[in-house]
Amino acid sequence: MHPVYRKPWLIVLSLVVFFPVGLYLVWKTSPWSPRGRWTATGITAGLFLVSLIAGATGPSTPTTPDAATPAAQAASVPQTTVPRTTVSESPTSAPSSSATPAKTAKPPVAHKAAGRGEVLLAGGIVLPNRSRTPSATNPNVTQATIHRTICLTGYTSTIRPSSSYTTSLKVQQLATGYTWHGDRNTSDYEEDHLVSLELGGSPASPKNLWPEPYAAAEGAKVKDLVENKLHDLVCAGSLSLRTAQQAIATNWWRAYQTYGGIGVPRVFDGAYGQPKPTATHTQTQTSTSGGLDPRFGTCKEAIANGYGPYYRGSDPEYDWYRDSDSDGVVCER
Repeated sequence: MHPVYRKPWLIVLSLVVFFPVGLYLVWKTSPWSPRGRWTATGITAGLFLVSLIAGATGPSTPTTPDAATPAAQAASVPQTTVPRTTVSESPTSAPSSSATPAKTAKPPVAHKAAGRGEVLLAGGIVLPNRSRTPSATNPNVTQATIHRTICLTGYTSTIRPSSSYTTSLKVQQLATGYTWHGDRNTSDYEEDHLVSLELGGSPASPKNLWPEPYAAAEGAKVKDLVENKLHDLVCAGSLSLRTAQQAIATNWWRAYQTYGGIGVPRVFDGAYGQPKPTATHTQTQTSTSGGLDPRFGTCKEAIANGYGPYYRGSDPEYDWYRDSDSDGVVCER
């Protein structure tokens, strides 16, 4: 009869409870064959390694919203646009209901934080940072003076700031983080007037100038279209100057959705610095019932009197003049 420490059940129990003792009994006192001893040793070692690996790779504590940093929490909160009034003129008479921006248009939601001064993104639309570009207007342009200022062709060229000034301002703004996705290449931006000069915006105030990126889905080139349209509505008497300024300063994309856009402004009272146009000896009589412009002998005369351009297929006046470059446009300035 074997001693108790040579009993197989005691050896197995020792391997489970305290394997060093169990291994000692396996090799020193067990009646097992060498093959059985190696098998028991291998199984014990394997179980030991599995327990070590399981302990080292235990379940990690899940990250909860409470564990997020304040910066991460702030970045996750969308920034929304808020309507504002920034123009300096006193209110003019209320425009007709057909010209008032529709309140049903849902403004885009800007989702990039403005803390670093970057332009605000609203989907593919770019809006200026309101804290840096709140807008500013030209005190010389009011509802009473529009027909002596912005509604005369050539007026804006007399007040437009020099390119050296706007480029210098653009460089300063980009250097201080007023960028789109961190891009500081000046050629990727237009230093744009938030309230355009043709709508009575301030020519040189940094509050009215911002680096508008060309690369955005709906950027500087699209904003120009609504500026032209608003100019024509104001000069045609369909929209008050103040309403147009507020629309473009608050959210130019919503203004574009409301009023639409055109390639170039077309409503002018004449040329700036010249008397209101009158017929010349080359001008022929046209029907006033059709709403056509006066007909001149050449495009040069038409332009000098504040008319044009005319587009093939949309303007009857196009057929009056020669399209020398065959681009579908005549009397372009």
